[in-house]
Amino acid sequence: SGVGWAQVITELGPGALTDRATIWEKIAPDAVTADVVVTFPAVCAEVRVNALSASGANQTDLTGASEVSAEGTTEGTATVTVALSANGDLCYDTAYINNDATTATVGAGQTARVQQAKQVGSTEAATGINTVMSWTITTVGQESVQVAVAIKEAAAAAVLTKPTWPMPIAIM
Repeated sequence: SGVGWAQVITELGPGALTDRATIWEKIAPDAVTADVVVTFPAVCAEVRVNALSASGANQTDLTGASEVSAEGTTEGTATVTVALSANGDLCYDTAYINNDATTATVGAGQTARVQQAKQVGSTEAATGINTVMSWTITTVGQESVQVAVAIKEAAAAAVLTKPTWPMPIAIM
């Protein structure tokens, strides 16, 4: 349902255009198979949307304070560093690139999740407190805007153990 969604981070692109990248989250969604439907309150010139379903995520504090964003206007590398990621977290980034002819190559260690005209997105397992999410962009003069978060791993489940009792000693 559309209930329970929260905006995590939004970054407006550079210049006069209204380009933006944003990430939303829904903690503890219903376990169903369904389409992701996005409804806008006004007319939009164009929209790119992708969805990521993550299992084993923290159901009370999904992303914590690990959001980061960047914007640019030149060819090169679009990079953000997720500074509060931790081992076990899954870093996720998405970027909007305002040029249909853009070619973007995912950074080392990342898995591309969406790679289409004007939109890219990837994941990478966090290996420490600084996880770099990057894309090499090979089109001159485009605007790009990128956002990233660390999706926190669920706390380890409590392990039930048998109580320890002293062995009875029998006297005969």
